[in-house]
Amino acid sequence: MLSGYTDFNRYCQDAFTLSFADYITFTQQHIRDVRQQAGAAHDEATVLMNAPYEYRPASYDGKRGVLLIHGFLTCPYLMRSVAQLYLQQGFLVRSILLPGHGTVAGELKNVTVEQWQQAVDYGIYSLQTEAEEIHLCGYSLGATLACLATREHNIKSLTLLSPAFGITKSAALLAFTTKLHFEAAQWICKLKEDDLATYHSIAANGAWQVLRAIRLLRPHLNDIQLPCFIAASFEDSTVKVKPILRFLQSNTNPNTYLRIYCKTQHRFKDPRIETIHSSTLEPHVLDMSHIAVPVAPEDVYYGKNGAQKGILPEKYVFGEKSKYNLRQPNFYRLSYNPNFMGMAQKLRAFIQY
Repeated sequence: MLSGYTDFNRYCQDAFTLSFADYITFTQQHIRDVRQQAGAAHDEATVLMNAPYEYRPASYDGKRGVLLIHGFLTCPYLMRSVAQLYLQQGFLVRSILLPGHGTVAGELKNVTVEQWQQAVDYGIYSLQTEAEEIHLCGYSLGATLACLATREHNIKSLTLLSPAFGITKSAALLAFTTKLHFEAAQWICKLKEDDLATYHSIAANGAWQVLRAIRLLRPHLNDIQLPCFIAASFEDSTVKVKPILRFLQSNTNPNTYLRIYCKTQHRFKDPRIETIHSSTLEPHVLDMSHIAVPVAPEDVYYGKNGAQKGILPEKYVFGEKSKYNLRQPNFYRLSYNPNFMGMAQKLRAFIQY
């Protein structure tokens, strides 16, 4: 959010002065206004999909709160399946909307990683007024920002889903060269926007800010000794797996756990790593994608029978966007986690420690 986020900053010089309910209302109006001006969908259902939210237990004891931080190009909707898991365990659950997201892809042209960090700070401050313990749950870029936040805030645990500790060479090179050599070029790619909760077009500046966030975290990543629940795909086409494995080596907390989805057999010496053969989860699934990890199969938009897919052909396959998979007829990027219940069982055990 650009002009809207400037207004937010003016309205909230001290983060403690803005209630979370007012933050949600303010953000919803910004989403509605920008989408309407751009001629994009701005009905109430679409606004609510993209907006921050709060889930409060019926008998909240004031002990534990969790802040959900979505990823690059996405919005808080992608975290709703995980939000329900925390809610069921008695957490006060809040999500934030990272500046530049939830409206139109062009709003990522001028955002900065510092604005993203400010949004995370606000979410943490808002929880601190109502929860004794603060837990963070981040997906992709959100995981990077969650880890950065541990430098300034007292955090109890981290849940890191498809964490962006390093992005693939092709993605990094594209963002770097676009920023370095083509300052006038504002887009890495500009595609049809037919997804209500995720951008397909990529603003060059937005991708550059993701690289900046990763670089800011790199010197501090090995210092994190908090208990971490991590879930990732070995075949991920967006983020690298090796930095995740290196992080696990440096994090010696016995409660840290890595659930890694692999298409083929991989053996790891660390007993805290559990491998799941993603290609055996469902007949139509080839492997696990970056975007699928946090989403339950029952999700009404991205799930197995979600509205975003439309009508599928009689024969189809799901997986990550690899060169091999893209050659398969009727291939679709997997948008839900067929093993979500298995992951949920482990996450429940983790947050109960």
